[in-house]
Amino acid sequence: MTPAELVAHLERYEKDLCGILTRFTKTRDRIYINRDDDPLYRQIVQELADLFNDALGNNGYSRNIVRIANDGVSNFTRSPSFKSVEDIISVLRSAITRIKRNPDLIAQQPAQPDSQMAHVWALLHPSVVALAKPRFEAGHYADAVEAVLKEVNSVVKMLHKAATNEELDGAPLMRKALTPNKPTIILDDLATETGRNIQQGHMDLFAGSMIGVRNPKAHGNIVITPERAIHHFFLASLLFHKLDERL
Repeated sequence: MTPAELVAHLERYEKDLCGILTRFTKTRDRIYINRDDDPLYRQIVQELADLFNDALGNNGYSRNIVRIANDGVSNFTRSPSFKSVEDIISVLRSAITRIKRNPDLIAQQPAQPDSQMAHVWALLHPSVVALAKPRFEAGHYADAVEAVLKEVNSVVKMLHKAATNEELDGAPLMRKALTPNKPTIILDDLATETGRNIQQGHMDLFAGSMIGVRNPKAHGNIVITPERAIHHFFLASLLFHKLDERL
């Protein structure tokens, strides 16, 4: 992609976002994104992050856009805020100015070698690789994270139900199945203080991954960077390995 082509793409997205701003609905105490514009905005955010990553490699523009988009839905309606759209437009205008002043910036970006991700996949639990890799390579980073944590939930649910015939889900499941007090899934020697601490700590990790990672991904249409997705893959991989090591 040439610098001129990249600028043209960015200017088109800027125009689309400015149009979304004009269609926000104002009430006496709040301002809401147009219902039809909500999915369009989320699509634009993902496409912009992908565009910057493809053109510039690992860069601050895509990370900043994703951060702004995620911070912009930190409200009880989980809908994009007026300010988040404004802030992303500011990022676009800054990028356009920079690329116009320094078009060689595009040509200077090194390609990201596939060997880097091959090393990452080699370190992860097979269940994470099977579920995450095709989604990640298609650019669906949040979906990949959600899929692997749903599988963590499914495995714990299956083990707990087999032991108790009780069906739970999410954080309540993790706290019941992995509690240090008569758990259905024993992760360490509960006769020792160290073992009980390990059981308690991993119970909190399992429950926290459901509350803080899986649930927001499932309900908030969150956009994340490839780097943040990889962070979550390693968390899920740790949880899978710990389940494999259960007593």
